Amino acid sequence: MDELLGDTIFLDWLPKGSFKRPGASLADLSGERFKSPPDFKSYVTTTAVAAWEQPIGRLTCEHVRLLTGQQFGLKWLGRPVAQFVEMYPAAEVTFYPGDLTMAALQAFEEIAAHDPDAARLLREADYGWMRERFTFSRSLVREAEALVVKVQG
Repeated sequence: MDELLGDTIFLDWLPKGSFKRPGASLADLSGERFKSPPDFKSYVTTTAVAAWEQPIGRLTCEHVRLLTGQQFGLKWLGRPVAQFVEMYPAAEVTFYPGDLTMAALQAFEEIAAHDPDAARLLREADYGWMRERFTFSRSLVREAEALVVKVQG
């Protein structure tokens, strides 16, 4: 898959039934609302706040990548993210091939705390493609290899 997925609907890439309540937002599911600090408006804060309020079924792949990277909403997003990583590990959401996979690996402990089956999916995913696809950054290769060892440990 060589297309950028950032603006596509995340749910469209998953098997039917991946979200139990696709019409609910993470704010609805968690019972928590949050706002971007008024004196600090950045892409991350404004996008995370907007994504938090969106119905899950309307979240884009970029919303999910960002929320996963910030470790927000993983109680509800962990399994769908793990399913996505299992099916499309090298998908390029916004920045580089496998950027959502890297976010999921970085958030592995939080995902595992909420959903052992999601952790299993991440543990068993194929990461053999990383070295070849991350040739643009040796530090990314090192980080990816360390995360895979930690996850598969």
